[in-house]
Amino acid sequence: LLSSKHQYRPIFIKNMKWRNSAKRHRGQGKLFLDEQASEVEQLALNVDIKGDGYKPESLVGQFYLAAASLDIGEWASRQPDPFDADKKLQLEGVVNLEAWISFATREINDATVAFQPSWLEWFLNDKAQKFEIKSGAMRWHPNQDGWRLSSHDLTFATNGENWPAPILSAQQVGDNIDAYINQLNLATLLPLLPLIPGIELAALDAWQSLDPTGEIDNSHFQWQRSRQSPSFSADINAVSWQAHNGIPGVAPIDAQLVLNGDSASFKLPQQPYTVDFAGGFEAPLTLEGQPLIGQFDFETAALTLPAVDFSNADLSIKAATRLEFSAATHMALLADLKIHNVANAHRYFPLKGMSSGLVNYLTEALKAGKTDDAVVVWHGAFADYPYSDHRGLFQAGFTLDEATFQFQPTWPAVTELNLSALFENAAMDLWVNKGQ
Repeated sequence: LLSSKHQYRPIFIKNMKWRNSAKRHRGQGKLFLDEQASEVEQLALNVDIKGDGYKPESLVGQFYLAAASLDIGEWASRQPDPFDADKKLQLEGVVNLEAWISFATREINDATVAFQPSWLEWFLNDKAQKFEIKSGAMRWHPNQDGWRLSSHDLTFATNGENWPAPILSAQQVGDNIDAYINQLNLATLLPLLPLIPGIELAALDAWQSLDPTGEIDNSHFQWQRSRQSPSFSADINAVSWQAHNGIPGVAPIDAQLVLNGDSASFKLPQQPYTVDFAGGFEAPLTLEGQPLIGQFDFETAALTLPAVDFSNADLSIKAATRLEFSAATHMALLADLKIHNVANAHRYFPLKGMSSGLVNYLTEALKAGKTDDAVVVWHGAFADYPYSDHRGLFQAGFTLDEATFQFQPTWPAVTELNLSALFENAAMDLWVNKGQ
């Protein structure tokens, strides 16, 4: 295939046999894309053309292709592993399909691919990843404004689990290309991720560890050729993932997502949250969240939340934060905090930002009380705490009122206490204003 914009790999055809008459030309042979392809890697090719061969504009006809148990593993055995050049690509699979391509006046005017049971399988960390196409078809055809691509009765499966009935469509209208997918289940996508150009093994390992679930609905892809970067939008429903490598795990949440170039923006409605910081707190945090917006920058691997508002029976928090994941997980946080019952404050002590001695002491000492003016500042990598080299800061200040505090186990508890406190990195300062 020749193009002024693309350099296509060659298409090989062999054993082509023709039967010609005055106005009809029929042929059959084999088609393959790899010069070293064996018999089990070749597609059957049939051609039926009507018209005058000396007048190309008069030719009308159809190409027919069929793959019958085409062996992907045979082809893969000659390919290097993209993640380890010293190894062969560990991929197995079989393709069964039929395709019809109609043309006239030197243009393709219709193309249909009908899938029959096909599959591919590979392994990640010794776990099989298998994708199957059980049935269905895709059709492409031009129209007055450009072209349109649509799916018909597709049936997919991943690791033995059927997908929700997928509906795929795309169209070009002038300078714009739009694509739509009705529904994707995140738990079904891992076997297909290596098909993404440039994806790295670390990303596949991270996806497997995060183990995301939930649905991506009403996915829209839009691209104007005059713009360099395409855009993507979708509705996220009941999406969750596990904690991994500094990324907190999240119980099912809903959101709206928009991707533009190197960044993603999102909106979340009012909803309950359960967030697992993988040992960052005594237990996963359960909170009611107000609507919020955020942004993730893929180039810097940074998450920005300009205004968050969470609350539960124990506390309420209003904060702005930025988390960076490109190297050691780094957080910048400014938070206003109200604690309704400090006897439960130990549930919210950041265990990676406070020494175990301080956590144990405060857990036993705080018996009752409340605070309405707590302020927390955190700026630094979690791994660098307690920031003895001044490369970070953890600071929490508050006034504790109507409190009961057990300074030492052998001392009587102080009641009706009002005190001011400041925690800075590993240090703690207390000022008792009154108490009995």
